[in-house]
Amino acid sequence: MRPAPALLFLTLVACSSSGDGSGSCTTVFKSGVRATLTDAATGRPIQGAVAMLEDGLFLEMMIEVTPGVYHGAYEREGTYDLTITVIGYLPHATNGIQVTHDGCHVRTQELSIALAVVPAGSRVFVLRLGDGGHTIDEAYLVHSDR
Repeated sequence: MRPAPALLFLTLVACSSSGDGSGSCTTVFKSGVRATLTDAATGRPIQGAVAMLEDGLFLEMMIEVTPGVYHGAYEREGTYDLTITVIGYLPHATNGIQVTHDGCHVRTQELSIALAVVPAGSRVFVLRLGDGGHTIDEAYLVHSDR
């Protein structure tokens, strides 16, 4: 059985340019954001964090691929805000992460984030303001019991 001419044409067009001059695209599924989380004091990877990416109404929880390394925004351009929460550490936010496309794949934005431990005798409170399920703003309050 011969492949349909339209299918063959689409295959050739989809793989004709990688945007890097190599001449062909790959089948790799690339993340737009890669965040490596470490303990600020020890440098050890932080596992079990909740790392959320937001671009307008798009909201995604990043995947921990290896200990302390989180991936998200797979093959999706956009401008992302990243919020990270993990028990025992102060929350972290990075805004305006720009993910662009090279003609075949997204260009991965690599972030290295060192999180500080919550001071002994303190508690962290998070206030999120939203509109129809979309976070407008959030604030973190660290309260000391001393």
